[in-house]
Amino acid sequence: MDKYEHPHVESKEQGRDKLPAYQNRYNPENKSDGKKRWLFPLVLVILLIAGAGAFWLINNLSEGASEQDLEIAIPAKLFAGEDLDQVMTFAVEEQGVAGVVPVDDGSLIYTMSSRVRDSLLAEAENELEEKLAALQDNGQDPFPVDLSYDSAYKDFLFRVDRQYYDHALQTAVEVYVMAVYYHHFYTDDAAEREVTVTIEDYETGETLESIAFPDDLNRAAAMIESPEEFALEPQGPAAGDKVIVSTGPDNLNLRNGPQITYLIIDILRSGTVLEVTGTEGAWLEVITPEGLEGWVHGDFVEPYDGEN
Repeated sequence: MDKYEHPHVESKEQGRDKLPAYQNRYNPENKSDGKKRWLFPLVLVILLIAGAGAFWLINNLSEGASEQDLEIAIPAKLFAGEDLDQVMTFAVEEQGVAGVVPVDDGSLIYTMSSRVRDSLLAEAENELEEKLAALQDNGQDPFPVDLSYDSAYKDFLFRVDRQYYDHALQTAVEVYVMAVYYHHFYTDDAAEREVTVTIEDYETGETLESIAFPDDLNRAAAMIESPEEFALEPQGPAAGDKVIVSTGPDNLNLRNGPQITYLIIDILRSGTVLEVTGTEGAWLEVITPEGLEGWVHGDFVEPYDGEN
């Protein structure tokens, strides 16, 4: 009988290369083939990681370079009355600005990323809104005011009693500075930064003051530094003046306070000369010829020239 040989078994002389493919593939002695099978996926993974890393690095480097090139010129006059060194230090250490450099044209050059710019814009808008909300809240008003403004923070109108003008002016300048500062972060177009703040007499509609940006920036800075120079001259008699009661056939009540709710302490005939010692709104604090002190309403007296 012929010797039987399994069809898939070769002699040792033929070598293992003659094994069937499925046996040769899983042959534990075939170590070099295993390494080759893992080489391509490994290289592919490395290339993908390297490519992603390179893309991230290039993208961030390009964004970082462009962000640091963002420069905004803020007028130094907006910080009138403040220490500019402290302003610049605060911007860098607290607000994230990369650097602040003063230049000859009177500006402070802020260098920052777009992210920091957005943050400063949001902060400026929030502070401005809080200021305006406080002025419109009757419980927080430092003085009675009818305030209106547009949504772009460009035009503001304060309508106040003339006696509160000094307080209104101080507040109006604060709003002016805050709005101008806001617009320097809001737009790169200088023409879009025009801001106007107006103060009107509530009763007459007379314009008592109007300051605009950029035309009145220097004047606004001066108002911050020397507000007393921009106070309105008193309308009507002031302390030290003399007035004469002018009521025709009627008499004038002398009261112990500057309101009609105060008690009447004397009756003054028309033609009585009074010396003014103080004022409160339309009311005058006076001394009568007999030395009695009290208050009369300014609508019922006239300046006394000493002839009568």
